[in-house]
Amino acid sequence: MGRRNKNVLKMFNDNKKDYIEVAVAIIRQGSRLLVAKRPQGKAFAGKWEFPGGKIESKESPEECLAREIREEFGVPVIVREPLTIWNYKYPDGKGFKFYGYLCEILEGEPRSLWHSEFLWVEVNNLRTVDLLEADQKIIPLIHKRIWKPGFQNVKLKYEKN
Repeated sequence: MGRRNKNVLKMFNDNKKDYIEVAVAIIRQGSRLLVAKRPQGKAFAGKWEFPGGKIESKESPEECLAREIREEFGVPVIVREPLTIWNYKYPDGKGFKFYGYLCEILEGEPRSLWHSEFLWVEVNNLRTVDLLEADQKIIPLIHKRIWKPGFQNVKLKYEKN
């Protein structure tokens, strides 16, 4: 392959995302947060996570969370407030960009429709749950922000590339 073709290929590869975009719901009920156990046969099976999922093309993180929580738990949520955006790369090299939001269930009781089970965990007990490494990264921020008086409906700036 000629030098010019290698440069074109490099430019093409540099424009590709090297991460997966994921929306994450920090769902609060009183002093507890919802965490869910990943099912057998899936990546990181048996580990606990904050619910959410991959953001689809032309979908905002808020739209993703509404869809994912309904699919995974059968309940509607309201996306209240952006919490943070963070990146994480697993040892296998797979990178993720996470968009975390504080959410509340609008009505009904969640059911495990995708996860093997779920728990409501006291915020102060989050470190006792075997959370995915990426989710562990935001525990200090959750402790700092989760008790902030009142939620606000704030839009997090999001641009889909």
